Amino acid sequence: MALVAACQPLPQPNKPDSKSRDFGGLLDLGPRAGLVVTPPTGFQDDTGIRFADALALSLQALDVAATARKSHRASYILAGSVKATAPRQGLMQVVFDWRVIDPRGMEVARTEQVEILQETQWPPHDAQRLRALAAAAADAVGSIIRLDPDVPPPTSGAAIAIASVLGAPGDGNRALAAAMRRALRAQGARISDAQGDAAFALRGIVKISNAGRDRQRVEIEWIVSNAAGEDIGTSSQANFVPLGALDARWGPVAEAAAEAGAEGILHIVKSGAKKG
Repeated sequence: MALVAACQPLPQPNKPDSKSRDFGGLLDLGPRAGLVVTPPTGFQDDTGIRFADALALSLQALDVAATARKSHRASYILAGSVKATAPRQGLMQVVFDWRVIDPRGMEVARTEQVEILQETQWPPHDAQRLRALAAAAADAVGSIIRLDPDVPPPTSGAAIAIASVLGAPGDGNRALAAAMRRALRAQGARISDAQGDAAFALRGIVKISNAGRDRQRVEIEWIVSNAAGEDIGTSSQANFVPLGALDARWGPVAEAAAEAGAEGILHIVKSGAKKG
């Protein structure tokens, strides 16, 4: 399933289905701290428990020592609640409120996750939908905690804001945005959560097309614009995947795509910074 290494960046001269809004700063849990994921309130029957299990697994995939079971090594608690609006024209808004609580019982970080779902997708009884929402929640929570304490925060360079990623099936929009943040940070880039505070903005556009009976062509364009809103370059990637392979969770595919695209994006940013 991987968007394989052949996806090389090629530097060249709408509203998403879901979004998250962050409140507060980045919380550094440290390399040994753990996170106990409690079932979010607002679910019926045992869905909250199953969601907590899926969220813990998704956080583990992001190198967070998370568990949905009580553990003596876990210092922090992730508590959440969920509310869904009444359906309108077949769509509904689902809002997750996530809070990180330290060992003293103090709230130290918070983020809101907003999902726009079809009426038939809520509540998430099937395992596939539950995992996709949990993966989106992991990215939202990951945006307010330091996922890799071994990567020092950059101290110089123009800040980049991830403005949006659109067009991807499954959890691809959110997964690609989160993966690109990590990939750019790993290469020393400064990432801003507020587009107005950044010198550059990055937009991702994903296009999926059929390429035969059992394959799909996946094309990703990363478009860099300056503070004036002018597009200054594009880093493009394309490859083939099995039909339907990305309909749910992107997982390592998003990481591979982001790592392959980050170098081309930084090349565009550096060229733009020199011209500016």
